Amino acid sequence: MKEVKKIRKQAITLAITFLFVLIFAGAASAANVTVGPDSTYNYQAIQSAVDACADSDTITVYPNGNDVYNENVIVNKLLNIVANSSDTVVNGSFTITATGSGSTVQGFTINGSIHRVVIYLDGASNVKIIGNTINGFNSRHGIYAYNSNINTLTGNNINGCANGISLIDSINNMLTGNNVLANTNVGIYLEGYSSAHTLFNNTVNNNHYGIYLYYYSNFNYLVENTVANNDHGITLDASTGNTLQKNTITNNQGYGLWSNYYGNTIIENTIMNNNYGIGLNNYVNNGVAETINFNRIYNNTIYNLENRLTANGIPDATYNWWGTNSQTEIASKISGTANYSPWLYMTINADPNNVNNGETSLITASFNNYSTDGVTYTPLANPTLGHLPDGTPVAFNTGLGSFGGSKTIETLTSGGLATATFNADETAGSAVVSAVTDAQTVNLNVVINPKSSLYLNLTTNNTNPMVGDTVLYTLKVGNQGPDAAQDVVMTYVIPQGLEFSGATVDNGTYTYDASTRTITWTIGEVPVGDPYLWLSLRVAQAGHYLINPTLTTSTYDPTLNTNTQFLTVNAQAAVEPETVNAQTETKTVRMQKTGIPINYLLLALLLVIGGYIVPKRK
Repeated sequence: MKEVKKIRKQAITLAITFLFVLIFAGAASAANVTVGPDSTYNYQAIQSAVDACADSDTITVYPNGNDVYNENVIVNKLLNIVANSSDTVVNGSFTITATGSGSTVQGFTINGSIHRVVIYLDGASNVKIIGNTINGFNSRHGIYAYNSNINTLTGNNINGCANGISLIDSINNMLTGNNVLANTNVGIYLEGYSSAHTLFNNTVNNNHYGIYLYYYSNFNYLVENTVANNDHGITLDASTGNTLQKNTITNNQGYGLWSNYYGNTIIENTIMNNNYGIGLNNYVNNGVAETINFNRIYNNTIYNLENRLTANGIPDATYNWWGTNSQTEIASKISGTANYSPWLYMTINADPNNVNNGETSLITASFNNYSTDGVTYTPLANPTLGHLPDGTPVAFNTGLGSFGGSKTIETLTSGGLATATFNADETAGSAVVSAVTDAQTVNLNVVINPKSSLYLNLTTNNTNPMVGDTVLYTLKVGNQGPDAAQDVVMTYVIPQGLEFSGATVDNGTYTYDASTRTITWTIGEVPVGDPYLWLSLRVAQAGHYLINPTLTTSTYDPTLNTNTQFLTVNAQAAVEPETVNAQTETKTVRMQKTGIPINYLLLALLLVIGGYIVPKRK
C-alpha cells in the first residue's frame, strides 16, 4: 500500500510540473501585434511596436489612414515586420542591427530622401527583405548591407536612388527577383571583398551601371539576370573567380560586359545590341585571361569582342555563337587577340526528309556543332556540358506545306536545339524549308510524295437475274486527292457461272483474258475525277456471285481498296412454263338445269305478240 501511495505522489508531482511547463511555454510564445492609425490597433507607430515587442514577435502594419508613417525604424531584435498591403507607406528608413539578425521586413512602400539609406543592414545576418517598393528620391542607397552575411533580398522594386542595392564587405547573400531600375549610379553594387553572393533572376535596367563588382568582389555567381538599357551593362573591376551564366545583356550604351581582371567564367549568356559586346583590359601581367564559352554574342555595334591588352593573356573565346557560320564575318567583329576558333555552327535537318502528302516531318535547327573554317563542322561530343543559351529564337519558313497552317513559325532553343513540325498539307513537290537565327540562314529540301485516295462505286441494273440474263455493271473509279493517282489498274476475276459479255470504258483501256477469266482495266492517271467502266456479264448458271474488283496504283494511297464497293448477285434458275397432256378417253358433260324453264318463256312470248294484233277499243 505504501508503494502505491508513493507512485501516486510521483505521478501528481510530474503532472503539476508538466502543467507549469505548459503555462510558461505559452507565456513565452511569439506575440502578434498591430500598428495602425488609431487606438483600435495595438500601436500607432512602428518604432513603438518594435520597442515593446520581444524576439520572434510579428508586427503587422496597416495603412496609416490617409497619412504615412514618418519614421526611421531601428530593428534591434528578431522581429517579423510585415505590411498589411502595399498602401502601407513609410517616409523614412529601416535599420537592422546585428541584434536584429533573423528579422523580416516585407511588403512596404518606402520613400527615401536625399543622402540617406532606405534599408540598412548593419552587421546583420539571416535577414529577409521581401517584396518592398523603395522609391529613393535621390537616396544614397536603396538597400545597403555592410558586413552583413547570409541575407535574402527577394522581389523588391528599387528606383530613384544613387545605388539600388549595395553589398559592402559582405558574403553569401542571395539577391533574387529584384527589379532595380533607373538609379543614377549603379543598379547592384558589390565592393570590398564582397564574395560568394548569388544574384539570380534580377532585372537591372536603365541605370548608369547595371551591375558593378569592385575591388576583390570574388567568387560571386550571377545567373539569369536581365541587364538592359544601362549606360554600361556588367562591370568586373579588380574582381576574379566570378561566374556569369545565362544572363541577358542587351542594349547597353557602352559595353555589355567589361572586365579589367582575369579568371572569370562567362558562359551561356546572350550579349547583343550593345555598343560593344565584351571588352577586356586585363592589367595584371600574369598570363591568365577570361574564359568565354557558349555565349550568343551578336550585333553589337562596334565589336562583339575587344581585347585591349593582349600581352596579359589571350582569352579563351571558343565555342561561342557569333550570329553566323562565316569565319570572315566573325573575325570582322573581333578586335585584338582572342582565341575564338572553333565556334558554334548552325545546321538543319529533317526527319524524315521524304514524306507522303498529308504526313509530317520534324525539322531541327542545331547549334550543337563546331567549325574552324565555316564550311565543315563536327558535332559537339556532349552538349550537356555547354551549349547555345536556351531561349534563342529560330524562325522556320517554307514555301510549300506549312507549320501548323502557317508558312513561318518561331520557336526557341533548348539544349542547343530548336524544332518545328512541318506539315505536308498542300500538293506534292519539293519544299524548301529554312531556319533563320541572327544573320544565318540554313535550308534543306523536303520531298513530298503524291497522295491519292481512290474509291470505286459499283452499281447494276439487276441484282437478282435469271440464268441466261445479261447484266450490266457500272464501275466508277474516283479520286479524292489531294494529288492525281498514277498507274491505276482495276482487275476483276469473273467467277465460274458468269460469262464475260463485253465492256466499254470512258477512260483508259481494258482487256479480257479468257484463260484466267480476268478483266483488266488500265486507267493510268486518275486526277480528282470519275472514270467509268460498263461491264456486261451473262449469267450462265444459278448461284451467288461476288462482284468485287480491286485497284492498284503506284501513288501513295493509305486507304486503297478500303473505299471499294462490292455487290452480291443472286442468280436464279430460269422458270419452265407448265404444259397439259391430252388424254385418249372422251367424256360427255351433261348440261345442267339453270334459270327459267323453256315452256314458260314461249308462253310469255305469245302473249306479247297477241297484244299487238288485237285492235284497241275506241
